[in-house]
Amino acid sequence: METLILVNLAAGSFTYIGTLIMALVFVYMYWSWINTAPGQRCVLADRLGGQPTTLGAGWHFVLEPFKWSVPVRQSAFKTFRFYPAPQSRVFIDPPSTQIHTADGIPGVADIAVECTVEEWEADQVLNDCGDIHQRACNVLNQWVASQLSTVAAETANSYGHIAGLLNEDERISELNKQLAHCNTFLQATRITVDKDGIALNPEWVKNRNEIASKRQWLLERENILKTELELERLERDKQVEQQTFALEQAKREAAAALERESLRLEADLQLFQQRTAHEIEQAAVKAESAAKLQLVEAQAEHEASQVRLKTQREQEETRTELERARVRGLAEVGVSASHHTRMEIAKTCMDGIASSPNTKIIAVPPGLFGFNWPCTPHSMNAVKSDDYDLLDE
Repeated sequence: METLILVNLAAGSFTYIGTLIMALVFVYMYWSWINTAPGQRCVLADRLGGQPTTLGAGWHFVLEPFKWSVPVRQSAFKTFRFYPAPQSRVFIDPPSTQIHTADGIPGVADIAVECTVEEWEADQVLNDCGDIHQRACNVLNQWVASQLSTVAAETANSYGHIAGLLNEDERISELNKQLAHCNTFLQATRITVDKDGIALNPEWVKNRNEIASKRQWLLERENILKTELELERLERDKQVEQQTFALEQAKREAAAALERESLRLEADLQLFQQRTAHEIEQAAVKAESAAKLQLVEAQAEHEASQVRLKTQREQEETRTELERARVRGLAEVGVSASHHTRMEIAKTCMDGIASSPNTKIIAVPPGLFGFNWPCTPHSMNAVKSDDYDLLDE
């Protein structure tokens, strides 16, 4: 009986021990599973003093009993509360820091930095007894204070200008060199200025606001004066344009009047030339007609003179023939040459007396002188030749 009891006690002990061992195995296997979130790392330390290692994101089954996961609070990444994986991005917002501008105006600057994590080793993190986050904040504050010390207060108070200034490539490269020199395993990619991140001395800001207000008033006054001057200039330009337009209009009217007068004078000149040409043509025609008329008259006169000469010659010839006939008749009736000569002389004298204006002719019958005229041969010849008029006794 006692043996049976001992056997039962031994079996129960073995069962309890086996159950305890199985429980311990399950607990160990449970704690051997390590889950690492994306963008993070896990640091494993060796209890036997071996080289610490890191695990990437995902589930990991570690069966090494002397390896244990080092809590992040015992590392240099304690403020991050996790081990950031290389090439992951972290956001650092350092506390505000005291600054001075280039012209000696004090103030406070508050920025935030977006960083990229560089490659780091487990022993570097475990052997670093400092705080990487605090170290990075100190470097960032020192860097922003040095950068703003080169900027005037008037410019430093401008959010846009400071944001662009701090994000210049050369300044970011200088900041990254300082971060790498301080073993922060961080590289800045972009600087952000917080709301009211650049707060200068309140008294200076008050004075500046007053100055800015006065400057704005002066600028507005200047704009008003410029506008008034511009309006006056536009008014003057308008008046000048009106005067110019009136002058141009007067010039056009004068030019048009001058052109009309020129056309009128040209038309009068052309009309005068036509009239003169017509008069010259008429004068030429008249002269030609007169010349032709004179020529015709001269020809007619010449012909008439020829006819008269011919008629005179014929009359002379007729008269000569009659005289010859009369002389022959007188000679035939017995009148001598001397008697005939006397009769001609007497006839010539009578013709001269008759042609004289102061001569008075008195008819005397021939009988008073003892002539018997009808019986004389002279009366017979006178009747034939019509040279003498017979008077009644």
